[in-house]
Amino acid sequence: MKKLLTTLSLIFIVALTLTSCSKEEFDPYDGTSHVIENILPGDWKFDGTQYYLSFDFPEIDEGIYQDGDVRASISFDDDIDGDYYHVVPAVIGNHSFNVKYGIGSLIVTADFTDPERSPVPPEALYMKIIITRAEIGLLL
Repeated sequence: MKKLLTTLSLIFIVALTLTSCSKEEFDPYDGTSHVIENILPGDWKFDGTQYYLSFDFPEIDEGIYQDGDVRASISFDDDIDGDYYHVVPAVIGNHSFNVKYGIGSLIVTADFTDPERSPVPPEALYMKIIITRAEIGLLL
């Protein structure tokens, strides 16, 4: 009788444990992607210290700004590394690329890194912007 009660207790505990588990759904494709094609050298503005591009991005709302993420990647037609995208921030050739964003806007900067030459804008490139909506979890 004692064995039967022990066995039934174990079965009950296992059943309770298995039925109390829940599976959270995760959607890996919750981001928004934008491709900005054919950014030409003449498109860049120069403020005396760095080249920059400024874009309006209404998709970057308060929720994205506070909890989400914005990523950028760039690729050149004549990329010396082959046919690749470089995740920003990145130093490619004579430029150090960086991205910053705020609610409704995104700014790409390109610092010329060759101290021996006069600054020139980056070559023609493609850029991907990935906007991901998320919620910040608990702070540890």
